[in-house]
Amino acid sequence: MAAHFWDRDKGLACFAIWEQGRSKEAEILDDLKSRFDVLGVFQIHWTKEHYNRNVARLYESAEPTKPFRKYSKKLGKPPFTFIILRDPDPVFTYEKTVSGAIEAVNKNIIRCKRDYRSWFEKPYQVHSSCNASEFWLQAALVLGINDLNKTLEGHYQDKVLELKKDLEGANGWKNWNELFEILNYTSKYAVLREFETLSNGEVPQTLEVLCDAFQPFCSVANIQQDLSKPYCGAVDVSGQRINMNVRFVGDRYYPVSWSKDILSQRERHGFLYAPCVEDYFFSLLYHIVVHQSEISDAQVSIVKSLATDLAYDWLSVDDINVNANLRGVLSGYMKAQKYYYEQPIDRDLRIKKQAIKLLPQIDKIGLNRSQIRKLQWKNFIRTIKSKIRRE
Repeated sequence: MAAHFWDRDKGLACFAIWEQGRSKEAEILDDLKSRFDVLGVFQIHWTKEHYNRNVARLYESAEPTKPFRKYSKKLGKPPFTFIILRDPDPVFTYEKTVSGAIEAVNKNIIRCKRDYRSWFEKPYQVHSSCNASEFWLQAALVLGINDLNKTLEGHYQDKVLELKKDLEGANGWKNWNELFEILNYTSKYAVLREFETLSNGEVPQTLEVLCDAFQPFCSVANIQQDLSKPYCGAVDVSGQRINMNVRFVGDRYYPVSWSKDILSQRERHGFLYAPCVEDYFFSLLYHIVVHQSEISDAQVSIVKSLATDLAYDWLSVDDINVNANLRGVLSGYMKAQKYYYEQPIDRDLRIKKQAIKLLPQIDKIGLNRSQIRKLQWKNFIRTIKSKIRRE
């Protein structure tokens, strides 16, 4: 199994020379070879059918798929030249990129890109990855995992290979294994629920996934995103369109610190990653208590099974079957872990207000019982006034 990108060679980078930049391709290649170890050079041909979608995914945009009309002014017409290289002496710092983001970059790579761009009247004719995470995402999407691994192993050095292919998954994914193979290679995620049935070939109606950043994840998975809620959409697998909710660190679907813990403690479950058993148990309780109107029979069975596996003898069957009892269990766990309830950004979630009253909340820290009751009363009045205004 390949190592995660955050554990791999930080000196790797990729360059793309678009149509108008290819007039100086030889000079760019010579300069790159004088500075770095060039591992592979490819001529990439994209189809018109997937051209727009390829561009959006490569640049991590949530733009929906549109019928092809004309080539991008920046990229131009394929083929384009794609270069994989290794910087033997990378220099990392924070710099402001063209998008305005201030992010960790390899200064050697960024300076070369800026130099090459200055050779052309038309802007942005040369592209490069900025850091390791961008490299693994872009290189895996453009080349595919197999050709990328062969490149890094030195099989394509001193060659120029022609590849007639769109980005990985452009036509949808053959199966779940194929989709998660590239997600395992490029993304930090955990399938929150129903991963057991997914591993057994059953398809849930909606797949709930937690990741560290939703847009890179969506671009890799080729999720058709809802622009009003870009963390939601659908993915095509085995000829079926499956709804997918992409929860991410900072969206407050779970408390932010808890989301980070789930990802740092995740475990391999077949061909995908899922929460460790403790996080699975308590995050499922949170979902049941906070997000759902009632607990299903299937969830009762899962909670019982997990409690048995974890030897939670203190949790009785009555606790599991009565939603109110689960609130106390969840509240006690969150207090011990220093997790605080946070209002999620997804306004379509039906949060149970009675349930969250019992959970630890930051705005109640340092208040006595009388002050907490006053705060609750103010919130109640604010809610009533809001309802009156809407009516």
